[in-house]
Amino acid sequence: MKIATKHPARLKFRIQKLMIRIYLRYCSFAFYLVARFILLFSHPRTPRPRSLLVLKPDAIGDYVLIRNFLYFLRNSERFKGYHVTWCGSSVQKSIIEHFDQSLFDDFIWIDKNRIYRDVVYYASLADALHHRHEVVIHPVYSREFIFDFYAKIAATKERISFSGDEVNINPSFRKLSDGWYTELIETGKHLNFEFYRYKAFFQKLLHSEIDLPRPYFNQNDLAGIDTPTLPAAYVVVFAGAQMKYRQWSPRNFSVICDFIRSSLSFDVVLIGSKGDIRLAREIISHSHHSLIDLTGKTSMAQVIAIVAGAKFVLTNDTVAAHLAPALETPCVALSQLNHYGRFLPYPAEITTKLHCVIPDEFTAFLPEDLEETFRKGSLVDINLITTDQVIQALKTLQIR
Repeated sequence: MKIATKHPARLKFRIQKLMIRIYLRYCSFAFYLVARFILLFSHPRTPRPRSLLVLKPDAIGDYVLIRNFLYFLRNSERFKGYHVTWCGSSVQKSIIEHFDQSLFDDFIWIDKNRIYRDVVYYASLADALHHRHEVVIHPVYSREFIFDFYAKIAATKERISFSGDEVNINPSFRKLSDGWYTELIETGKHLNFEFYRYKAFFQKLLHSEIDLPRPYFNQNDLAGIDTPTLPAAYVVVFAGAQMKYRQWSPRNFSVICDFIRSSLSFDVVLIGSKGDIRLAREIISHSHHSLIDLTGKTSMAQVIAIVAGAKFVLTNDTVAAHLAPALETPCVALSQLNHYGRFLPYPAEITTKLHCVIPDEFTAFLPEDLEETFRKGSLVDINLITTDQVIQALKTLQIR
């Protein structure tokens, strides 16, 4: 059933999303043409024997969902003894260096902010990857054409990815890039939640069953992380989001922070990137209670340790919504239904500690109808979520 809303996101956010879609589906082809031309003048190379490149240029939330499967990849019969290089977004670096460095032999970091606007940078990275490996694995379900090209040129023998969808790629470009892979793994349309897609992908890739019921962090890895001194009972609030249209109003966050301080008697710790500093200041200015502001002051490893010790987490649909379940920390996540069912909400068999709040006008619809309607994204205004809804969700957590 197709679902409509009477209250779409503000015009500037709709334009922002449209421009991203235009770039991913059309403008990226120009970058590909430039890089392809430059590689015509590249010297022939012989790749390192038994070398594997894992190409995963996604956000940290995607990495949290996939990271536990990388142990099985590294220790599999199929890739035993391979020299493994991780090629990922630079935002993943802190978390990998602390928790997962032993899984890889080398690293190539991609500045995703730069790669979308600097064709020289894109072409130079293409030259650096060109024929360096025998095998490339590109475990991205919603592939992008510019990274499909990296997969094509990086490996000489095997190039493996998801069959995937067309959310981030023009259908005609996808027909072209599908032909660049030696193996496209089909995970089935019945799987929607991303963690389960990864599980099906790696089981087919490695020809082996994987006993992994949920994402997790090893508690022993948290012990050595140096974190700021915090109160005994605190709540973590992530008010930022990668895309502004997925970011709840700072005034709303200040109302909830006041509720947490006055009614639940917990201290509130604001956490985010340096880009969220202004947002945190606005929340603090509207709050009637003192808040602890660590925005822009923590590494990702420190964030993980802080989330692990929190009473609960309040967050937009961003990395914290995936860190909390992996750390078994209760969480209230605010979603404007973007890719509903794929990243949020979490299935009950993975966690019952995450409460996903969506605008009230959509709560009467069946989950499968929401999944179908918002499969390719959402333009619903996140500020349709009310502070009363969030307060009620916090009460259901029954935190003491």
